[in-house]
Amino acid sequence: MLGGIAFELVFTSAVIYLPVLQGIFGTRGLSVAQLAFLVPFPFVVGGCDETFR
Repeated sequence: MLGGIAFELVFTSAVIYLPVLQGIFGTRGLSVAQLAFLVPFPFVVGGCDETFR
């Protein structure tokens, strides 16, 4: 499971940030403000998951 999650994170990062893949998939890198907005969400989801178990 952890290997699959690691692969997903690496592949998604490559699609977003590697120029060759940006051209193929039509993506562009996220700004610092966008990344800062996303940082708390894994903790919120994890906290909710642990609360309702």
